[in-house]
Amino acid sequence: MDASADPELSDAGKARAQLLIKKAGKYRPKEIYSTDFKRTRDTVKPIADKRRVQIQVYDPRDQKALAAKILASPNKRILVSGHSNTVPALANLLGKKELFKTSGGKYIAPSKIEQMIRASKFVNQAVLVGDGRKFPAALIVPNFEMLESYATHKNLPIKTPGEFCRDRKIVDLIERQVAKLTQELSQYEKVKRIALLENEMTVEGGELTPTLKVRRKIVDQKYKSVIDKLYDDAEKEIR
Repeated sequence: MDASADPELSDAGKARAQLLIKKAGKYRPKEIYSTDFKRTRDTVKPIADKRRVQIQVYDPRDQKALAAKILASPNKRILVSGHSNTVPALANLLGKKELFKTSGGKYIAPSKIEQMIRASKFVNQAVLVGDGRKFPAALIVPNFEMLESYATHKNLPIKTPGEFCRDRKIVDLIERQVAKLTQELSQYEKVKRIALLENEMTVEGGELTPTLKVRRKIVDQKYKSVIDKLYDDAEKEIR
């Protein structure tokens, strides 16, 4: 259905509908939250039905409720369409300061992806890196107790945290876990490299705030050599 063919829509309404259709086709969302109510919903509905996309109407005055819905659905691609003052305010509620930008100009919300990775029983902590880089990577502190059980089950002669972090079979295991848990992400959001850390990130070590939020700049500085190696190795593989 062509939005420009709807005589009941104003020029501004037609433009918004066309933009929403274009974004829906580009990003392939599973849910669309719109403030445009019936007219725009009816315009986009044929595309939404075809792609099994749910269209939800939200009140732009209740951005906290929308933010809660988005945060409760970390595995879904969600497109938000609204008035010019709605989306920036929503971004702030979702943690806009946590966004980082890849060298390709894509914005990534690391906390959402970290939450997905931590769903693995083999992962204790996860911190996403990649600001200004070609792709996101992850620093992961494994759950060593679970890895010890896994190693015993697989008859792997691994005992210390350092040995676990360096063992290729363990790295492969966690890479597979990350790939499986983040498969719903867009391609540019997917973690391409991981590094396993033997020491837990703590408040005392400076990596976490007293409320246990990640101090990303501190992590970037403290693990600079580890992070640089991840990207250097990726470049060498390309060559």
